This record gives sequence, structure tokens and C-alpha cells, in this order.
Amino acid sequence: MHILVRATFFLLIFRHTLADVVVLTDANFDDLVAGERRWIIDIYAPWCKHCVALEPVWIALAERLDGRVMVGKVDGTKEKGLMKRFSVEAFPSVFLVEGAETRAYTGLRTLQELESFALTEYLDVKPVPFYKSPTSLFGRAFAIFVRLPAKFKILVKYLHEEKKYSALVIVAGILGVPLTLGVLFVYLLDVFFGAAERRRAHHRHRD
Repeated sequence: MHILVRATFFLLIFRHTLADVVVLTDANFDDLVAGERRWIIDIYAPWCKHCVALEPVWIALAERLDGRVMVGKVDGTKEKGLMKRFSVEAFPSVFLVEGAETRAYTGLRTLQELESFALTEYLDVKPVPFYKSPTSLFGRAFAIFVRLPAKFKILVKYLHEEKKYSALVIVAGILGVPLTLGVLFVYLLDVFFGAAERRRAHHRHRD
């Protein structure tokens, strides 16, 4: 009896979790949205009156879909990286993401219309080009590029405050890394392609 009660309890918790609107951020987006599970995502701004009006509809949508399609939301005023990855130009912006494909929703923001789009009608909408999809390889690479300035600031602060390196040493080290990689890249090009060209030139000379 106790086992049955516990199983029912955990099942209810699991279903409640699936029915919740998931808050997506730059930090958790790739981990949560990765894979083949379908997501419908609202990118909003707290000051936007249309976004405020959509909020109760979005909560009801999560309850209605009940895990068949995951429902997420992104605060566009905070998550600038995701704003850029989705190429958001206005609030609210609704997207359906499945695997590496992303589709923009342009219909009425009613519960019935959004539910139909999330379940079946999204197939009638052409996906955005792969290089604009935030979950494609290009989109993930772009996410790394977007995060670089913040990572750079953390690195500089760590080297300066924790390791006590001077600003001159830090700048020299940071500039030295790409310079060294560039020289190495040119050297490897010469090794692989220059040697082949020299062999061809040698054969032509012998002929």
C-alpha cells in the first residue's frame, strides 16, 4: 500500500513538473532543449503589455500540453545571448524548436491556436535557415562566441586579483596566444601543402 502511495505521489510530481513553464536561460538552454523533445518557447519582456497578456495563456498552454510538448519562456531583457541566437526583433516572440529545426510562430496568441501549432500545425511552417536556428551546430558555435566577452572578463579578473599578474603581463599573454596559434597554423600549412608543392616542382624540374 505504501509503495502504491509513493508511486502515485512521484507520478503526480513528475506530471506537475512537465506541466510547468520552464524558465530558460543562457546557462541551461543547450542542456534542456538539446535532443529530439519538442519545445514551444516564448521570448518576452516584463514591460511589454502583450507579453503580460500572454502569461496566463502560456501557463494554461503548459497544463494543456502536459509534457507532450515542453513549454518554456525566456526573459529577453536578461538573456541577451538567447535573444541574439533567436534573432528576436519584437516582444513577444514565439518559436517551436525540435532538434536542430526552429520555426517562428506568427498566428493568434490564443490557447487553442498555440496548442494546435505546438502539436501538429508547426509542420506547415517552414523552418528558419539552419544558420539562424539556435540549436543547430552553427547556433551552438555562435553561443560560444557570444559568451566569450564574459569569459574573458572573468579570466582577466582571476589573473589580476587572484594570481596578482600585472595588466601588462595579462595583455601580453592574451595577445600572445592567438599570435602563437597563427604562427603554428601557417607552419602546418607550409608543412602539408608547401612540401607537396615542392615535390611537384622537383618532378617538373627533372622532367
